[in-house]
Amino acid sequence: MNKTISLPAGRYAAVYATDDSHSPYEWNSAVPYDPAFWGLTINLKNDGDKQYFSKFDYQRINDDQVLYSLTRLRDDDFVSKAFTLKKSMDLRIYAVGEGRDGEMFDYGWIVNATTHKKVWEMDYHDTEHAGGDQKNRLIDQMVPFEKGNYIAYFATDGSHSYHDWNASPPYDPEHWGLTILAANNNFSRGDI
Repeated sequence: MNKTISLPAGRYAAVYATDDSHSPYEWNSAVPYDPAFWGLTINLKNDGDKQYFSKFDYQRINDDQVLYSLTRLRDDDFVSKAFTLKKSMDLRIYAVGEGRDGEMFDYGWIVNATTHKKVWEMDYHDTEHAGGDQKNRLIDQMVPFEKGNYIAYFATDGSHSYHDWNASPPYDPEHWGLTILAANNNFSRGDI
């Protein structure tokens, strides 16, 4: 299927997932018309756009950049962790949870501890499929934060959680919950 889409400027990760059958290593039925192109190919619509396109190595989670982790959450968990940013900085928010039909059931959010204003939330419409059952949802985004005090939260409902899945688990079950990372290597732990 050929599909043309327009994306605003930003960093994107292309993900292609397969199950454990029918692949170039072991076809379990008729070989496709062009087996050399099994997978995902991204082309630019206009050759002139090459100047605006560059590749980078995407890393799921770099342990050196993890600031806080509220992960491997079970049924009916409600966890929180407070943190202070001594300067404004971009943070990478990586969260895996459960949602369906526009609503989240296992999800996270961050509030400003001084104003109690919600500054980030895992909204269903900002998530994508996280692999496994369709209700597994993932968000991975860079978010600018001002200097200040914050509290990160994650809540789960009474079903479908780490090590107690009632449907197929996500591709990254170890990170069921919320992980906060430095957005780049230019940070000091003393700033947090």
